[in-house]
Amino acid sequence: MTAPDVVGAWSLLRFTLTLDDGRVFFPLGERARGQIVYTRSGHMSAVLAKEDRAPLSCTRLEDARNASDEEKARSFDSYVSYAGHYRFEGDEVIHTVTHALVENIVGNEQRRRFRVLEDGALELSYEVVSERGRARYALTWERGKTPA
Repeated sequence: MTAPDVVGAWSLLRFTLTLDDGRVFFPLGERARGQIVYTRSGHMSAVLAKEDRAPLSCTRLEDARNASDEEKARSFDSYVSYAGHYRFEGDEVIHTVTHALVENIVGNEQRRRFRVLEDGALELSYEVVSERGRARYALTWERGKTPA
């Protein structure tokens, strides 16, 4: 896969977490929603969300900061987003983060192994190793579908 192959908008089909013992979890639920966009100029952005996110009590984006701390925490825990630049190295796409919901990752690289599946879907995966073992995250994307 090259930059021209990945350019465009992709919709999330599935987001899984697989542990060493084979157990599979869905970090944002079995019907998580999301979109990742790659541009010809080397920019990217990714958004992931639980399907049934609870709305805030406010109705306008400009008023979201006035929501309760509990509402904000619930919203934060059900949503992931970052944007930046991308490049390819071998079988990895590297996202260099310039903007993120979690400020700590700005300036970092998010390395994702990529592969094209038989049906043309794109799988991005990565592993996290901790004292509890190895966890493999896999995100499967399909090109150009508009989320429901």
